[in-house]
Amino acid sequence: MKKIVYLLLIISGVVYGQNPYVISHRGNSSIAPENTSIAFSKAVEAGADYFELDVQLSSDDSLMIMHDATVDRTTDGTGTLENMTYSSLRLLDAGSWFNASFTGEKIPTLFEALKIAKNSTNGIKVVIEIKSSKATVVSKVVQLVQKHDMKNRVIISSFTLSQLSEAKSLDATIPVMFFKSPITTADIDQVKAINGEWVGSGGSFTKDVIDYAHSKGISYNAWTVDSEITMRSLMAMGADAITTNVPATLIDIKDATEPSDVVLISAIPDNSSNVKLTWNAAEDVESGIGWYNIYRDEVSPATTLLATTIGTDVVFVDKTCVPLHTYYYRIKAVNSIGLSSVNYSNELLGFQVSITQMSFQLLH
Repeated sequence: MKKIVYLLLIISGVVYGQNPYVISHRGNSSIAPENTSIAFSKAVEAGADYFELDVQLSSDDSLMIMHDATVDRTTDGTGTLENMTYSSLRLLDAGSWFNASFTGEKIPTLFEALKIAKNSTNGIKVVIEIKSSKATVVSKVVQLVQKHDMKNRVIISSFTLSQLSEAKSLDATIPVMFFKSPITTADIDQVKAINGEWVGSGGSFTKDVIDYAHSKGISYNAWTVDSEITMRSLMAMGADAITTNVPATLIDIKDATEPSDVVLISAIPDNSSNVKLTWNAAEDVESGIGWYNIYRDEVSPATTLLATTIGTDVVFVDKTCVPLHTYYYRIKAVNSIGLSSVNYSNELLGFQVSITQMSFQLLH
């Protein structure tokens, strides 16, 4: 029943045309230490559209990635980041606090994060949130983005509208996003006034505010949302992006594409009246294959569901065969959110099993 409900909700989302960008919060921070290179790489692997990060300035003006003003929570060190040098920050362990398997992860620079995005196989983009209040931080971020030709691959964001206005004055072609919790129509008007492109809202979300943003040509990002129910609600309301710690969840519920059709390779009986089926694995790049449905009938075409596989094995043994009966088989793949292949696989005849055949096989 749960699979059917998910399917109906997804179809409803498709009707409304909602396909929000997936913004992976501080990298893929649910499975890797936040704001580290491994977290950004995990966001790439998950298939997110963007990963989000936080930029601070060290005492020697290096653009370092960290959310908090101090290094205490997410490293093995202590102190205020802006009072520390690049070299001292790079000595810190930014991974073991999350899990011992990440021991040795370093605090990355913005350059390193942009390089991960630039070299990614899926063309992931980056939301750069400016955390520092230093006077030079905006210009340094803009210059780095320009230098590495990433203007069409980033959004510069901030809770301080004046920083975004400065970014626009330095390079009007780089998109900006104003953060507030929650965003208001007055805030949207201010973003429009500086020719901004995005607002990012936390807290409560309403369709009226989302619609107002759209009426002004402003895109709406909701953060930080990990609940499936809230994600689905935001999709129905027309959110343009959702920032989440669990990008795989949002990717799954956005998926409206069925897995590929199955190619059935063989249906071969064994010595015990069983029929062994083998097939080529189906593909689903968004949600992945969840299981396979096996269909069997004694007349063609097979449309009666016989069994559902456990996991993604591409072998199934039908142990319910009766001697002197002929069976026809077809298969469909089902992805992890319950969407099945559009078409049945090709149909194969399960060998007509007889007592004589079984005796022959046993003797030889």
